[in-house]
Order: sequence, then C-alpha cells, then structure tokens
Amino acid sequence: MTHRFVKEVLRLWSPPLLPVRHNNHLFDFGKTRLEPGDWYLLSPHLIHRDERVWKQPDVFDPDRFLPGAPHGPADRTCYVPFGWAPNKCVGANIGTVQLMVLCHLLCTRYHLSVDRPEDLTMALRFAPVPENFRGRLALRRPGSRSAKLELPENCP
Repeated sequence: MTHRFVKEVLRLWSPPLLPVRHNNHLFDFGKTRLEPGDWYLLSPHLIHRDERVWKQPDVFDPDRFLPGAPHGPADRTCYVPFGWAPNKCVGANIGTVQLMVLCHLLCTRYHLSVDRPEDLTMALRFAPVPENFRGRLALRRPGSRSAKLELPENCP
C-alpha cells in the first residue's frame, strides 16, 4: 500500500512541472516539426492529468497502481515523475524508497498533527508547494500504538 501511495503522490505532485529541453535532432511529428536548436517543454504534470491516459486524473487513488487496475495508466510511458528514458533520473528508485521510509516513520515513530487540514492547498510553482501547512511533528511516546493513515475520500 505504501508504494502505491507514494506513486500516486508523485503522479499528482511531481516536480518539476515544466522542464525545458533543447532539441539536437530533427523531429517531424506531422503537424509539428522540431528543428535542431529548437526549445520545447515537457510536462509530467499535464501527462499525469491527461484524461485520455488516466481515468479521473484529479482524484487521489493509490489503487490505480494495483496490477490490472482499470483506472490505471494506459501504459508505462504515461507515468513519468522522474523523467523520460534515456535521461530518467538515476536516483528514481532510491528516491521512491526514501519516500516510503518517510511514510513508515510518520506512521510509526512520529505523530504529525495539522492545525486546519481543510485549509491545505497545493501551489503550482516550479515544483508543487504545500500552502497553509501549519502543524506539529512530535516523537511518539514509547509504547504508543502506530498511527492508522487515513486519507480523505477525494484527497486533492
């Protein structure tokens, strides 16, 4: 479950939003042609919200990453939080594992309380940035039970 949760978070809020690339080769896409020296934008943010690829793309749903899920990605090339091959981030796997460890720690060793969860929003700048995030992070008391992670039905 944690792996699916992390993948869904990265699908919705993966930085950077609009990487710019410099073209070195001629590409002809029919109606669009890129000449050597042209600049172009890539957007994981837009691909991850494309209704042609994702069913209900704005709904937070980690189960879309279950094997064979009918509301999952159309194919593997549509999930690109770490970029596109062959220039995909070499640290993608370690980054994902680190996020999973952070989730584990937040659910077992620490207690995160948010003052007004209904006020939380995400600002889309170079990277997604949480806004109105006020709260406290504290160590759990020895012997206290692990937290149960509960998400709102349609977490933005």
